[in-house]
Amino acid sequence: MLSTNLLFALVCLSSISLWFFVKPIIPIAISYIFLFASFYEGYISYQSLIFVFLFTFFCLVYEKKTSLFIRNFSFIVLLCFMYILVAEDFPYSTEIPIFTGVRFSPISKPFWLDINVEKSVCAIIFAAILIKKSDKLSDWQKVFKDLLLPLAVILAIIIPTGLITGYIKFDFKLPSGSFYFLSINLFLVCVAEEVFFRGFLQRKIFEFLSKYFKAKVSAPVLANVFVAVLFGYAHLYSGYLFAIFAFIAGLGYGYAYQKSGKIEAAILTHFGFNLIHFIFFTYPAFQSLP
Repeated sequence: MLSTNLLFALVCLSSISLWFFVKPIIPIAISYIFLFASFYEGYISYQSLIFVFLFTFFCLVYEKKTSLFIRNFSFIVLLCFMYILVAEDFPYSTEIPIFTGVRFSPISKPFWLDINVEKSVCAIIFAAILIKKSDKLSDWQKVFKDLLLPLAVILAIIIPTGLITGYIKFDFKLPSGSFYFLSINLFLVCVAEEVFFRGFLQRKIFEFLSKYFKAKVSAPVLANVFVAVLFGYAHLYSGYLFAIFAFIAGLGYGYAYQKSGKIEAAILTHFGFNLIHFIFFTYPAFQSLP
């Protein structure tokens, strides 16, 4: 039997390796080791293996830039795959449990933390094949420069609103298990969501509007707003207020991506907001004990 810690280390390592290897083969290989280890442990099914194989295949087809028909077809297929990944609806599969109904503080709602194998692996494969990563010091300087304003604006809007509505309360903490939460949030959750929503959808919508509607001035705004709406809708399972917060945050993540042209700016803006929420306020939300 493989330990949960080993599976956790494998999937985080595969995500981190995206920024240490120019060629995609290393992060893909590590993510596939994690995939097969999860299958061996019974967390995912044969159907999930086939799903990931096909997702990898269509990423490679799309990246080859062959005929327009094949490229458009593979684009549509990838959109369908991503919808399934965001919905996290995989029959005969189980997420790898990290926390089960834990309260990070006495006034926080219970929280469940799992590793979704298919979503994590597909996000890493997609990022490895199709997303350009920062690899120079000047790139990273631009990333950190361009994330400060959107992060500040997100915090200035969402935190006071969350406090006024009673959705969150001040709650400084660094509970046991923080390492697991922050690692998974950064290397899996933020990477997956920003790669799919900003690195793929927002970029493609911007390119489409710029090319076919000659909306070069409004294209960045329209693409950002449209994807932020989708991002908010994807979080509707946690309630309308949370979805609204996700929409506002999504606008900030999208702006960071547009301003810098770097996916890392969106990832780190996303993680920066989650980090401050986690450490200084009730996470995931306020709920006093009866």
